[in-house]
Amino acid sequence: MSLEYFDYTEDERGIVIRGLLCEELEDVYIPEGVYEIADDAFSGTEIETVTLPSTLVKIGAGAFCDCPFLRRVYFDRATSLAEIGEEAFMETIITSLTIPDTVEFIGDCAFSGCEYLEEVRFGKCSRLKYIGEEAFYSTDIVYLRMPNSLEGIGDGCFSECSSLHSLIFDEGASLLSIGNNAFLGCCTLKILSLPEATELIGERAFLGCESLGIVTLPRGVLSIGNDAFSGCGDLDEIRMSRFTHDNGLFFDITEDESIIKIYD
Repeated sequence: MSLEYFDYTEDERGIVIRGLLCEELEDVYIPEGVYEIADDAFSGTEIETVTLPSTLVKIGAGAFCDCPFLRRVYFDRATSLAEIGEEAFMETIITSLTIPDTVEFIGDCAFSGCEYLEEVRFGKCSRLKYIGEEAFYSTDIVYLRMPNSLEGIGDGCFSECSSLHSLIFDEGASLLSIGNNAFLGCCTLKILSLPEATELIGERAFLGCESLGIVTLPRGVLSIGNDAFSGCGDLDEIRMSRFTHDNGLFFDITEDESIIKIYD
């Protein structure tokens, strides 16, 4: 697809797509040489699929927001994409997604309200460092294997993902912090084992995860926010190291202190 279909500008870094000139297009192919899709570039259009070039580095805020028919996003295998901006794909009907290994940052609300989004995959060589606030709020994700590179999960990031039953962190994962409300209302999540690097668990992080039965906390955890595990009615056991910092961390986790188990 040539540039004649797009509103664009060009500078020393390459081409910036700023909009679509032919609003009747359903399948959009962004040409090579484009390094950025500007804020709100395709917002509110009726596109159904978009194919992105290897040269693309950034998807701007709201770039594909409120595209009610957008169901597929194709990334080039040799993509250079580093950033997905806030609200970039919010309120679309995407069903599955593979985040390219090159992506380091996913902005606030990037996929929020994508109610048909069931599958999100991260590669073994992912460079992803941070997922923003409410980035996957109220999606239909069932299974998540987090990349080892991930250091922070923002407030409300996966809140109200009521179909999420599996949350996996591999050995050596770099996760340092889980934001407030990060997994609030994930009512089918059953087992949680956080990586050794984790230090901070925010307020209400797992509130209302009523199917959660076993929680394993790393020995390096420094802070657990109020009501982090409140409303977890099936919680039978919290496994923690005797070396876990205990400065009132469990005050609001549960009224039944007998579920806390110490392990070496």
